[in-house]
Amino acid sequence: MQCTPYLIALAITACGAIGQSPIVAGAASVAEEAARGLLLLGELGCVSCHDAGDRAPHLVHKVAPDLSRAGERLDPAWMRAFIADPQATKPGTTMPHTANDADADAITHWLMARARKRPAAKAPDLAAAERGEVLFHQVGCVACHAPAKGDAPGSRKSVPLPAQMEEKYTHEVLTRFLRRPLEVRPSGRMPDLKLVGREADDIAHYLLRNTQVPGTLGYAMHRGRIETLNDLHKLPRERTGLAGGFDPEVARRGGDFGLVFSGFLQVPADGEYRFFLRSDDGSRLSIDGRVIVDNDGHRRNQKTKDAEGSTPLKAGWRPIEVTYFQRVKNRVLVVEWEGPGISRQELPATALRSTREAVPTPAPFVVDEAKAQQGAVLFTSRGCSSCHRAERPSAPPSDSPALSALRPDHGCLQTGASATAPDFRLSREQRRAISAALAYLRGEPTLPGADDRVAQRFASLNCYACHERDSIGGPGDDKEQWFTSGGHNQGTEGRIPPRLSGVGDKLKEPWLARVLDEGASVRPLFHTRMPRFGQQNLRGLADDLIAADREPSRPPKVADSPEAQRAAGRLLMGAVGGFNCIACHHFNDSKAATMQMVDLADVTDRIHEDWFQRWIRSPGDYNPGTRMPTYLPHGDVLDADLDRQFAAIWTYLSDGRKALKPQGVSRKNHELAIGGETIVYRGRLNHAGYRGIAVGHPERAHLAFDAENIRYALLWKGRFLDVRPHWTGQSSGSVGPRGSDVIKLPEGPSWTTPSGPAETRFRGYRLDRDDVRRPTFMYTVEGMRVADHSSALKDGAGIVRTLTFDGAPPNGLRLRLAKAATGKGAVKVSVKGGAKVLSELNGAQFIQIPINPGMRSLEVTYRW
Repeated sequence: MQCTPYLIALAITACGAIGQSPIVAGAASVAEEAARGLLLLGELGCVSCHDAGDRAPHLVHKVAPDLSRAGERLDPAWMRAFIADPQATKPGTTMPHTANDADADAITHWLMARARKRPAAKAPDLAAAERGEVLFHQVGCVACHAPAKGDAPGSRKSVPLPAQMEEKYTHEVLTRFLRRPLEVRPSGRMPDLKLVGREADDIAHYLLRNTQVPGTLGYAMHRGRIETLNDLHKLPRERTGLAGGFDPEVARRGGDFGLVFSGFLQVPADGEYRFFLRSDDGSRLSIDGRVIVDNDGHRRNQKTKDAEGSTPLKAGWRPIEVTYFQRVKNRVLVVEWEGPGISRQELPATALRSTREAVPTPAPFVVDEAKAQQGAVLFTSRGCSSCHRAERPSAPPSDSPALSALRPDHGCLQTGASATAPDFRLSREQRRAISAALAYLRGEPTLPGADDRVAQRFASLNCYACHERDSIGGPGDDKEQWFTSGGHNQGTEGRIPPRLSGVGDKLKEPWLARVLDEGASVRPLFHTRMPRFGQQNLRGLADDLIAADREPSRPPKVADSPEAQRAAGRLLMGAVGGFNCIACHHFNDSKAATMQMVDLADVTDRIHEDWFQRWIRSPGDYNPGTRMPTYLPHGDVLDADLDRQFAAIWTYLSDGRKALKPQGVSRKNHELAIGGETIVYRGRLNHAGYRGIAVGHPERAHLAFDAENIRYALLWKGRFLDVRPHWTGQSSGSVGPRGSDVIKLPEGPSWTTPSGPAETRFRGYRLDRDDVRRPTFMYTVEGMRVADHSSALKDGAGIVRTLTFDGAPPNGLRLRLAKAATGKGAVKVSVKGGAKVLSELNGAQFIQIPINPGMRSLEVTYRW
């Protein structure tokens, strides 16, 4: 097989009929059959069991989900069904069939035996679900998954979601997964979309909108000024949920709200029934869709009013609705009835339910110890441990042959189920592609070039769903409509993710690394976000992009002095006497007059000068259809010499955010600077997550704390933070260090026990009472209280972390601090009050400190 830019001619469709074979998103069909097979070998996890050796160094391995805490995330009934028949439970999954019903039951008991607790299901908030539906279609979910109206019947263009998502997840679990998907699925096929605030919560409500739980009544709350009940439905729903009765306190706070209680009333016998309503402000009762009692109106005298009405009812469960609004005080709502055999009384909760058919209360799952022990054995013997991490890192079976030794008509690849091998339910086309790949590996494969490695990584991570590169990929006609932005009159380049042809020639390596590592973006109005795939999954990609694309050239030489260039460049950028670049582009966070395109103040930090000078002469060659014009020399600036004018613009832009503003914009500064006391800044932070806390010390040595995983996430020196993404209100991204010497500390939970991550809970922080006001983070680790104080060395050479403990630590508790690395970019760690030990994970060594009984304090110093 000859490698051309990885032989990709992307067709988003996969091979085979839905429900019968795996769907490999983004690149399940490629131009060359052997190349398609190599992709499948990586995406189906074949290299978990079979060593690829040195014949396919570019093969990208998709890592299976981490099952260490599966019992705390997944419903046991769903888990059992999925293990027994993956394709029936989640059509298109890449999980093979490995177990019968009995084995699946035993493995489920083993996974559940290792769970501490599992959050209970709760009723969806339909108001949040409406917001979540918008987000699902805006932020990038539909690039991989089907939109709300779904794909055409039989389509295989989207990664399937479970048909009944609510059977798999609870709301709390799904919200946590959406915030940090890489913790559970480290392969990055489900990336981190950098959801902030309530975004993950809202999307989870949308995906779980069909969840049903036992309840007395449903309610919907509307907030706003209401004079009569006719005003209520003019207001949007703020939230929905379940109530234990007709209780106005579900509004939680304040006045000016309306409530709609709905459900079903059990009428015990045929007959005439009388209903009574008492309320401060307006209320109304309807049964079977007919108004029975109307007690509407605002009580300006703050007194309650009674009203009543009667109706004949048939026995059975009858739809009931009570609407109510409250302006200021005296939340009063009483609903009573009387009828055959019933004296006047409040409607009892026992006669009400939120759904027509009763929703049974789920029985708690009881672990059968004998089955759990059997499941532990089956987890290994059935090959689960080859792909999934559970108690220990996964490892390939020692007796598994190498990929190049496999036969296409045996084991996993044979037609029909095998008694010993996993059954992936491969389609005929997929088997043929894998056979071609195996034949390629048995021959003398040509080592792939950088182009080939880039293309396979793009296909594996489904980058082609959003981006075009070398005429491959980009949103298809069926999904292009979902790529939107907050700007107007910008054309497709103002909402469709950028073309990546030649991106390694365009972007400087530090910015390219930030884009890949952090999902950094300079397009604040895009609704679709550049996600984070995880460093492990992008290793080497920046280097390969540069190796594949970089074509350095020498910009035209000019003789103008830098001072003359800056003055001319400022004029040429401005609205009067220049090219008027600021009409379309932001400049130093100031909005443009028209299209709100990329901010030019940072362009020289991101882009190579030689590429800029080539591009500005003919933008359409680099981005066909762009609205960026091709310029002619402007006026008499620098003797109307276009080479000199473009060189002047670059020199002017090289001053970055220090540059004097062009005429027509105002300058704003969004750098958070450090003075004489510590600054504590909370919000979504690069590498520290959506619960990040940045601490800036006067000594100019700073840190970022991850309150979700209770860990030190970043260390850096010099300038503190660039908070533009938060302060401008135009970006959903993270803020990051403005300084230098940035140290990234290990990701994931830093407190561990022999059985896995320790259970932690963040309890806030307090500030010192002196003038410097340094913070102490407060949290618990397996019930032990920890006070974690931060300070800086006087010379600014490092951070001092002082921990004090209150309570007994669990056996084997350890605190992970940093990678055990040396050389440039490494951090030196010294410890007082404890002993450093080294541990290994995924081939890297880390510094850890055992927390022993009786230990009361610990001092850790980071120097870099």
